[in-house]
Amino acid sequence: MDWIAHLLSEFDDNMLSFVSWHHYGDWRPAVPSATIDVEMWGAPETPRGRTLEALLMAQTPGYEARARGVARLLKDRAVLNVCGEHNTLSHHRQYYTLGLNQNMFGAAYYASTLIHLLRGGAELEMRWTATAWDDGSDDAYGLMSKDGDPMPACLAKQLFAQHVVYGDWVRFPASKLDTPDVDAVVAWNDDGRRSGVFVNLASSPRLLTVSAWDDSLLTCGEVLRLDASTGDRVVREPFTGTIALNGYGVAVVSNAAKEPEVD
Repeated sequence: MDWIAHLLSEFDDNMLSFVSWHHYGDWRPAVPSATIDVEMWGAPETPRGRTLEALLMAQTPGYEARARGVARLLKDRAVLNVCGEHNTLSHHRQYYTLGLNQNMFGAAYYASTLIHLLRGGAELEMRWTATAWDDGSDDAYGLMSKDGDPMPACLAKQLFAQHVVYGDWVRFPASKLDTPDVDAVVAWNDDGRRSGVFVNLASSPRLLTVSAWDDSLLTCGEVLRLDASTGDRVVREPFTGTIALNGYGVAVVSNAAKEPEVD
């Protein structure tokens, strides 16, 4: 926050169009640092497996807090609040991240982050879209592989962006005591289009009764689902009042469901 506050105090609005801030779930490798010859200078190792995943997923509300803090600094200033870089782990190499930036875990993390950035008042977010590292291997940040195939995180972003559209009205249903590991946003426009995005932040399966979150979504007819059982692709299903997410995943229920278009 300090550099943003200093920037705003030193420059007039006509010299600034935006401030950009970055945030990652962790900077340490997802494997023992000694195995990849990384010197962490006395920092503790990350926990392994599900414990690391839980630690990372617990960070997503921090994007909302950070966005709100920056928004306070920008109050009454014609300067945009931009999350310019975010991900689970801050590294380009697959051996460092173990795929957590791009796989189904990364897809759920990303979708949850987008919900919290909206809640916090961020006006723009960007995601690193590099596809290949300098040796030709897939970049661990990339939304697509070096061959142009979309990663689950890419599909999650497209699902979100095509159903929560700039200019929409949005509502954030309150979290449920029995499902604290689910994030949701409902979006609609004045032409009658309505969609709900649900994110399962846990590795365990989750069956959601949509009316408990927003009964206006019961008029929707289809679900687009991306989770551990869909084979890194989005499946389209009829909506019958509930959504089953098999582990980490994202689902959209809509009366105007759109297949993800990677553009």
